[in-house]
Amino acid sequence: KAQKLYDALQERAQEHDNWLEVWWDDSYYCERGPITITTNPSIILDDLPILQSIPAPHAQLFRTAQLIHTNMCFLKELYNNILPQNPAVCISQYNRVFGVCRIP
Repeated sequence: KAQKLYDALQERAQEHDNWLEVWWDDSYYCERGPITITTNPSIILDDLPILQSIPAPHAQLFRTAQLIHTNMCFLKELYNNILPQNPAVCISQYNRVFGVCRIP
C-alpha cells in the first residue's frame, strides 16, 4: 500500500507545481465545517524571561505588542520576497496567510 501511495504522489507531483496545494485549498478554504480542531494551524509561544519581571496586565500587553511586531516583520519580508529559503519548507502558500479569511 505504501508503494502505491508513493507512486500516486510521484505522479501527482509531475502534474502540479505543489502536489498538496489543491488538497489544502479544498480542505481548509472550501470546507464549510469547523476548523479549530481539524485543520487550524497553530503556534506555540516560548516563555520569555522578561515577562516574569513585568506585572501581569502589562505582561499581556507586552506579549501582544511583540506578536504584532513579529508578524509585521514577517509580513514585510514576505511582501518584499526576502524570506530565508529553506528547501524543506514550501512557502508557496505563505502569501495567503495574511489578508485571507475563511467564512464558516
